[in-house]
Amino acid sequence: ISQEYEALLQSALEDQAQHYEGEITRLRADLASSRMQNIQHMSDRETREIQALRKDSERLRNDLDHLTSALVGVQTEEAKQRSLSQRMLREQSIAKELLEKLRSETRIEK
Repeated sequence: ISQEYEALLQSALEDQAQHYEGEITRLRADLASSRMQNIQHMSDRETREIQALRKDSERLRNDLDHLTSALVGVQTEEAKQRSLSQRMLREQSIAKELLEKLRSETRIEK
């Protein structure tokens, strides 16, 4: 009895799966048809606005890429300048210490 019940259950599940696959296919077709109708109902002005927005979006993406690249370049230069500044401050500190040492030695000699 359990094998017959399992076979009936399997058959019912397959029937339901086929039904829902058909329903999904029908809904997809309806959606595609609806989209096509929406596109056909757009006025020339709306179509031009969409194209203008797409162009603006592309231009902004290009600007963003360019600015990102420029920012990386500026950050690289900033890091170089900061490193140079730190090195010069260290050298200045060493020179100041040497100057104080020389002044101290000349005071002792006098």
